[in-house]
Amino acid sequence: MTSDTDVNSEVAAEGTVVAPVVAAKKTPATPVVPAERVKRKPGAKVKAEAGEALASAHHEATDAFRSVAEQSLDQVRSAFARSHEASLSFARGFEASGHVVQSGLKEIQTRVADALEAEAHAAFGYFRAMTQVKTLSEIIDLQASQLRKQFERNFDEARDLSSLATAVATKASEPVRKAFSHALEAQRPSH
Repeated sequence: MTSDTDVNSEVAAEGTVVAPVVAAKKTPATPVVPAERVKRKPGAKVKAEAGEALASAHHEATDAFRSVAEQSLDQVRSAFARSHEASLSFARGFEASGHVVQSGLKEIQTRVADALEAEAHAAFGYFRAMTQVKTLSEIIDLQASQLRKQFERNFDEARDLSSLATAVATKASEPVRKAFSHALEAQRPSH
């Protein structure tokens, strides 16, 4: 029997097969060929070019993404810097406004104290004049005169305090208004 492998069987004295001996088929060793001499199938070149194109496209997409991310980060940094400057401007505006309000309140308090002092002097003058009255008609005239003067003083003081309060409010709002305008200008994106 012949095949790819030779099988020799030794037959023993009794006629039984003892052990088959198999001769190994010798295959020639594959020679190592340099890569540049290897013939590639036509599809391999297309696959290699497609792989290079895919890698190039991936690189371009990565670079584009990185560029967009960097631009976005720059825009965020710029917006943060503008917001930070606007908040500092607001803080300075409110601080200046607080100083104006504080000095305005001191002036209002001084004027109220002066008005109360004038009212007290007028009341003492009224009581002194009451001690010197001799008739009922003089008392009625003195009371009418006192009420009219008191009403005029109170009206004048209220008008003065109102105009002072308006002036203080206008002065106090000016730094805040300027800070707000500055903040709006700072928030506008520069072109």
